[in-house]
Amino acid sequence: MTREESEQIEALVMVWYRWTRAYRPNLGVGSVSVYARGVSEPVTTVDADEVDEVLDTRRAEQVEVCIDALRWQLRAAIGLHAGNKAAGAQVFSNPRLTAEQQHAAYQEAKAELVPALRKRGLIRAERSVAQRSCGIAPPAL
Repeated sequence: MTREESEQIEALVMVWYRWTRAYRPNLGVGSVSVYARGVSEPVTTVDADEVDEVLDTRRAEQVEVCIDALRWQLRAAIGLHAGNKAAGAQVFSNPRLTAEQQHAAYQEAKAELVPALRKRGLIRAERSVAQRSCGIAPPAL
């Protein structure tokens, strides 16, 4: 896994974490009147923030499918890391693992996510092109 892929995975995990934290189950009566259900306002303008929100939601749904395919230990490692990163401090921890073991589990989870995320087109491999001589001399001025 390259540094670019690792950074892409970090960004996707944080999008996924924010999306999962925003989930609120429907527990009871809706906030819309019975007479107004099913009525929606016509959307005439869509701004960039709304488009970004929809794209992030779709990405998060795809990342969740990939994360759900991992072992529970690796899913827990991803959740702990994302929670700590979102909080900006070491708030969450696993009492069964040391900090080093937790970090190793997170790195293992990222390594296992790479093929699944590539398959879904969520990350792309950055190919580096080496500079080499092609045998053509530069033009003389």
